[in-house]
Amino acid sequence: MIEQQGQVVRLRKNNVYVRVGATAGCPTCDAGKGCGGGVFARLVPKKPVTLKVNILADSPEVAVGQQVVLGLPEIFFLSWTSLMFGLPLVVGLVAASLAQWLRNTQFPEMTAISTDLLVLLVALLAAAGSLLLIRKQALLSLNAAKQLRLLAVVPGAACVSNKA
Repeated sequence: MIEQQGQVVRLRKNNVYVRVGATAGCPTCDAGKGCGGGVFARLVPKKPVTLKVNILADSPEVAVGQQVVLGLPEIFFLSWTSLMFGLPLVVGLVAASLAQWLRNTQFPEMTAISTDLLVLLVALLAAAGSLLLIRKQALLSLNAAKQLRLLAVVPGAACVSNKA
């Protein structure tokens, strides 16, 4: 199970809305001397996202403002990662092959450099287009697939220094 900490922002019937990402750590972590959360937050800046999580029978009771731990099964994460990396690669290669074939059959007078630039441009555009479509569907799928689980309520402070 892959875990992510977030904050409950709203409760509705059988759902909890949890904001994750772009949270500030404690001063020790932000300085790079604690758990490292602040360093990673600077390396991968992202906007906070609010996720809808179904409340299941085994979910802990929560209140607005509490810090909670969400869980995502590894198989769901791995399948989306494969899709995010694999599909643009395959689409880009197929588009490049089609552009090369089209050049050979329809425009044999094109120079080698023009052909290479055309193939590269078509491959990059196709890969970028598929990546944008996948990215747009990722959060919808995460909510729709009901894969997220509310695992636990975080007791006390969210960040602890490594100093003794």
